Amino acid sequence: MGKTENSTERDNIKWHPAFVEALQAELIQYKDVLSFESEHNLTSAPLRIDVLIIKKEKDIEIKKKIATSFKAHNIIEYKSPDDYLSINDFYKVYAYLYLYKSFENVDITDLTLTFSLICYPREVFKHLQDILKLTIIKKHNGIYYVEGDIVPIQFIINTELDDDENIFLNSLTKNLTVDKSNLLLNKMKQTKNETNISAFIDAIMRGNKTIFTEAIKMTDREFFEGVRDTELAHFYENEGMEKGMEKGMEKGIEKGMEKGMEKVLELLDDKQKEEIRKKLFQDID
Repeated sequence: MGKTENSTERDNIKWHPAFVEALQAELIQYKDVLSFESEHNLTSAPLRIDVLIIKKEKDIEIKKKIATSFKAHNIIEYKSPDDYLSINDFYKVYAYLYLYKSFENVDITDLTLTFSLICYPREVFKHLQDILKLTIIKKHNGIYYVEGDIVPIQFIINTELDDDENIFLNSLTKNLTVDKSNLLLNKMKQTKNETNISAFIDAIMRGNKTIFTEAIKMTDREFFEGVRDTELAHFYENEGMEKGMEKGMEKGIEKGMEKGMEKVLELLDDKQKEEIRKKLFQDID
């Protein structure tokens, strides 16, 4: 079966830049002391780290739960809602960690490794425990520490994170609810002038188009007032324009047919008009 237009649009969602912006939004209070690099190249060949976060001030303490384990150099692997983490993926990213250490001449004690994903990585956790003899500890909701390795490793399960602590990462899904979208909207209003989240907005809108389209039909004045002050406004504006264009086209076609019929009738004599009138009444009967 071929892909529909909607399924193609959903498959082309740019989740990775959205994830980077969600991370930046989650750590907004530390924007002056953290440097974010998306798709950091390890070599001239395509060996890329999804996200590299560098502390500009090595000794700064970060109190956000997703980043309390951060050191000077923090490598992050992200798996979108359309992807999953395999055991081979784990080893590939683990190799990136040591390549980065080698290429950048970084002390191994200044590195951390984070995996951020949607689904609980049951097979990977089992492998780490049974084969590598490492220990998995649930540190917070959605945050799991791996203990026993020289490098601090953590797994962030976005869908398990607390809404009040990590609404941006928690919203990187195709299963947003109306309640969650309203929570997100309020949070966006608070941070709208502090960081760019246009890719994040685009991804969650494409991934949850039904929810946001339904919201357009709401008549809650307060909701629309809230939307006006966020980057969601362009989505509602575009949706409204699209619907307006559809109705405009319908009206235009209707008007065009009427005018076309008038032109045709002008060319007919009385006898021909009478024959058409009789034909129409026969069809009705």
